[in-house]
Amino acid sequence: LSPLKIGPVTVRNRTFLSAMVGNFIEREAEGWWDRYRAYQVEITKGGVGYIVMSEMGIHPTQCKYEMPVPDMRHVPFLRKLTDAVHEHGGTIFQMLHAMGREAGPFYTRKVLWAASPIPGMTMEVPHEMDKDDIKEAIAGYRSVAEVVKAAGYDGIVIEGGGTFLIGGFLSRWANKRTDEYGGSLKNRARFALEVSEAVRQAIGPDMALGMAFSVDEVSPYEDGAITLEEGLEIGRIYDESGLFDLLECRIGSYRELYTCWAPDSFTPQCFGTYGSKEVKK
Repeated sequence: LSPLKIGPVTVRNRTFLSAMVGNFIEREAEGWWDRYRAYQVEITKGGVGYIVMSEMGIHPTQCKYEMPVPDMRHVPFLRKLTDAVHEHGGTIFQMLHAMGREAGPFYTRKVLWAASPIPGMTMEVPHEMDKDDIKEAIAGYRSVAEVVKAAGYDGIVIEGGGTFLIGGFLSRWANKRTDEYGGSLKNRARFALEVSEAVRQAIGPDMALGMAFSVDEVSPYEDGAITLEEGLEIGRIYDESGLFDLLECRIGSYRELYTCWAPDSFTPQCFGTYGSKEVKK
């Protein structure tokens, strides 16, 4: 229960609510994020030190369910949420989440974007992003980061695992590109670093920035899935970039949803902590 410093931010204790799907977002007429605000306030009142809020896409192709891509008109609603958390002594970060091949085309009515045309859980073949698409996605991250900053959040965590958009660039089974965004690990990490540089430029030095990534995809099914050895190299690349105050280490991916990503009650406690232990070494 002792405080923890994350870059420029001090968290009151080390209890943590990870980003998860809340399905709390409403139409504007009902008040954007009102239900989500009430939920986060109750969590904060209960003593949790550090919250990462999910459900914020960065581009119309990258959403799931009916989540809006936030713009400046959403700032007053989000500011009510962050002010309420801060009033009760909490710290709140926002996750920027690009779903990639795992987005919901049945909601967005948009073509899926991904590093390569390899289908995800919906089995819809995504469009392989060209250079203009990559620039547009990076601009989307920057734009939403500016909204998050204006709304008074303490920091941002970029979703970089799970074979979603960024994780799909990193994982060899999901990235078959032959340009500067494919092939070697340095190339496959290029998109993640370019996104992170854009977000850091948008939020400046006074907000914390984190990256969530899969240290080990634990996949017996896909040839080229990230192993622990490669996951540690990804961690080194992120650490050496100097961009991040926090690395959130995961195991598994969205394709191992019921074994790693959302384990059930039969799964041993703390079964995934080996990833973060190895990264911290």
